[in-house]
Amino acid sequence: MKQLNPLVTHPLWRTLADTTTAEGMQAYLVGGAIRDCLLGNVSSDSPIKDWDIVLTSKTGDSPLDETLQARVRHLAQAICTQLKGHYVLLDETWGIHRIVLDEDNPVLPQGGCIDLACALDNSIETDLARRDLTINSMAIPLTTDTSAFKLMDPHGGQADLETQTIRMLSEGNMIEDPLRLLRVFRFGTLFSSPQWHLETLACVNQHRALINQSAAERIQTELLKLFSARVCFPAVEAMALTGLLESIFPELVPTREVPPNTHHHLGLFEHTLELIRQSEHLFEELPQTAQTSLLESLNGTVNRFGIVKLACLLHDIGKPQTMQVLSESKTTFYGHEQLSATMGDEISQRLKLSSDLSQRVHHLVRWHLYPCQFGPESPLKSVLRFYRRIGEAVPDLILLALADRYSTQGPAITPEMMQTAHQNHLWLLDEYYAQKPVLSLPRLLNGNQIMEALQRPPGPWLKTVLDTLTEAQQLGEIQTEEQALAWVKKAQIPETQIPV
Repeated sequence: MKQLNPLVTHPLWRTLADTTTAEGMQAYLVGGAIRDCLLGNVSSDSPIKDWDIVLTSKTGDSPLDETLQARVRHLAQAICTQLKGHYVLLDETWGIHRIVLDEDNPVLPQGGCIDLACALDNSIETDLARRDLTINSMAIPLTTDTSAFKLMDPHGGQADLETQTIRMLSEGNMIEDPLRLLRVFRFGTLFSSPQWHLETLACVNQHRALINQSAAERIQTELLKLFSARVCFPAVEAMALTGLLESIFPELVPTREVPPNTHHHLGLFEHTLELIRQSEHLFEELPQTAQTSLLESLNGTVNRFGIVKLACLLHDIGKPQTMQVLSESKTTFYGHEQLSATMGDEISQRLKLSSDLSQRVHHLVRWHLYPCQFGPESPLKSVLRFYRRIGEAVPDLILLALADRYSTQGPAITPEMMQTAHQNHLWLLDEYYAQKPVLSLPRLLNGNQIMEALQRPPGPWLKTVLDTLTEAQQLGEIQTEEQALAWVKKAQIPETQIPV
């Protein structure tokens, strides 16, 4: 089977086969490496980095057998020494071991990890039957004779890969680890046209409330991987149909009660999902530089585009609480962006996002209406102020805002208004790249120089002066240190900011 050649010809295959055989154990490669090879997702640019190995032995009947555990630990440490990796004991009770390889490792040049675990009931068949999805329940015995390898596929995983079908192995397996309810949708992002098996969706719908029994960190990881896929809208839509989306984000429940209006052709819940679809469609219209930036990984799990799509989901969650119906033709949501950002902070905390990711989400949600204010006729001063306030997230915010615009096409919105909005948003992005040299100019003066020139101690006034000085410099009003010093000495500092 040619698709599996990257596995059996990999130098790690021989190392693992030789070492486990010498220890008197049978090793099986399982899970993602097989799935990705069969999908054709493995190449020199996208190598196999995660090797999941399951072990069986004639001397142990259970992974809890102390003798077997000791042998597996010894085996893992021996492989770690041989490959010059770092050993991590993941689960002592069940004997799960990890070997982490750095990026300069000769066997895995781009780094990666090897997980070794005992097979359930010391049986590969039992182990595969206890997994989540058919596409993850395939195995290959690691043998030193690579010409004799065979694919073990007892549950039809290869056929489901070919038809892009997401199918659970059993309801019991789903309940055993409720995170699998979310993985049902995350793995759907592997396909261009995912097909979810109806019984699988029914199972998620029935047991969706169990998802919050999983650790927040695990839910976070699956969500961020899902959103970081180039196209995740079908998965998010399917999550919404089963109710799982609202089990994870109960803040979305009230959005179902906000109907369409003269500006919004969709109810608020549908509008929220539509933003994700539009962001994935509009991504192709962005300059290549912006696309590259949005695909940058932030922490190895999520990319910037993934955070944009999370912000799409949260951008209007404050609307139900701020809605005011003034007349049949006018509904307002004043201040919803600030409230949505605050509610988003609570969600970030609940999911235990890092401070960096939390701040990125907050920033995008808080300012998602800001780009609508600008067009080619806007004063340069206000445009540069926008770029300074938003920073490197300008492409991210403009994509979010543009997706919001395309998801808001009620009867009061004309085609001409849509065309103007489209042109203005893309102009604002193009102008950002044109102004990059100006925005990156080093400051002519630092805080210490300003305090020395004015003979004043630090205080809120200093930030005001620095900001206005930067603005004057970017507008070309001052160009030298001498001009900057003269400007500072004439600056009008608000009385409330002058230190006593």
